[in-house]
Amino acid sequence: MNKFKVSFDDVQYVRYPTILERVYQYSGVRGKLEENNLILEYKGSEMKIPFIQSPINATIEEKINTMAQFLDILYESIRSLREIHQNKMDRFYSIINDRVNDLSDFLCDMNEEAQLDSKQ
Repeated sequence: MNKFKVSFDDVQYVRYPTILERVYQYSGVRGKLEENNLILEYKGSEMKIPFIQSPINATIEEKINTMAQFLDILYESIRSLREIHQNKMDRFYSIINDRVNDLSDFLCDMNEEAQLDSKQ
């Protein structure tokens, strides 16, 4: 897969939705901008981060600074989302695996009993 990139045109023409689409293609993290917020979602976990876009008529310096801030927010938020998801999965496996093992042992015991009963 090619490296993730942000072009000068992305900055100049304030293409945040295009960048968010690339983020999704690379990572599976969905993103959208709504009412001065960046909303990110990854495998059922969601984050809402305050973010004000550069207006299209901002200077190129303002657009570059805002894009840098946007990319910093994206990076930190995606890391956090991945950690939140991993914690959920760890919790899921620790809780569910114990119950599955208990159920499996119980069903095996019942199966053995049924086989013994059928032999008698």
